[in-house]
Amino acid sequence: MWHRIFFLFSFGSVTGLICGQIPLKGTHIHNDYLNNNPLVDALSLGFLSVEADVFRVGDELILAHVTPFGKNSKTLDKYYLDPLLLRVREINGFVYKNSAAVFTLMIEFKTSWEETYPVLLDHLIPYREMLYHWEGEKEFPGPVKILITGNKPPLEKLKTESIRWASLDGNPGNLNENISNAYIPRISLSWRGFSSWRGKGDIPEADQTKLVALAQECELQGKELRFWASPQNNAFWKLFSNVSPACILQADKPGHLARFFSEKSLP
Repeated sequence: MWHRIFFLFSFGSVTGLICGQIPLKGTHIHNDYLNNNPLVDALSLGFLSVEADVFRVGDELILAHVTPFGKNSKTLDKYYLDPLLLRVREINGFVYKNSAAVFTLMIEFKTSWEETYPVLLDHLIPYREMLYHWEGEKEFPGPVKILITGNKPPLEKLKTESIRWASLDGNPGNLNENISNAYIPRISLSWRGFSSWRGKGDIPEADQTKLVALAQECELQGKELRFWASPQNNAFWKLFSNVSPACILQADKPGHLARFFSEKSLP
C-alpha cells in the first residue's frame, strides 16, 4: 500500500502539466506499456484508449509482451491504475479537464483468464471510485472503462456477476449475436487477415466495400471498430477516419498519430 501512496504523490507534478489536453475521439495506442512513457504520453496528447498486456505472476499483474523472467516492477497498478486514479481525483472526476469523455484501459490477458481475471478484480477494488461498471445491462458511468482482450473470460462468466467492473473486446462474429454493448462494446480484428492493402496506392475496391459494410454494422449497433496489425501511416488513418465514426484509429507510437491529427487540422 505504501508504494502506491508514494507513487501517487510522485506522479502529481506530471499530471498537473497534462490535464488540460483536449481528448481525441476514436483513438487507441496499441501496446502502450512498451513506449518510453506509458500512459503519460498518451494522456498528454489526448488519446482515449490504451492497451496493456499483463501476465499474472503470483498476486501481481506484470506488464510484458512475453513471459517475464526475473524481477519485473512494471505492474498494471503502478503504471496505469494509480496514475489514472490520481488524475481523476485532481480533475474532479474526469480524465480530461472540461470533458466527460470516458477513457478505456484495454487489458490483454497473456495468462489464462481463469488465473488472471480473479486477480484483476481484486486489484480493481481500490480504484472503483473511478470505474465505469454495470449491474446486468444497467450502466453506472465512470471516467475509466476496463476492457479485456486476449485470453478473456467467456461472456457467460460476466453474465453471472451481479456487479461487473469490465467488459469484453469482441470479434465480427459477435455482430450477429445481438450482444449488448454493456458486455461487448468494441469489435477488434487483424487488418492483415482482412486486407492485403498496406497504406500505399489505392485500397482494392472489394476490400473498401467490405470495410464500409463492417464499419456501418458496428456503427448501427453502437460498437467501436478497431484493427490490430494495421498500417502505421497517414494513408491508412485518413481512409479509416473517413469510413465511419465507429472506427478507432490505432497507433503503436502516440506521437505518430498525434502528428496525423496535427497535419489534418492544417488549412
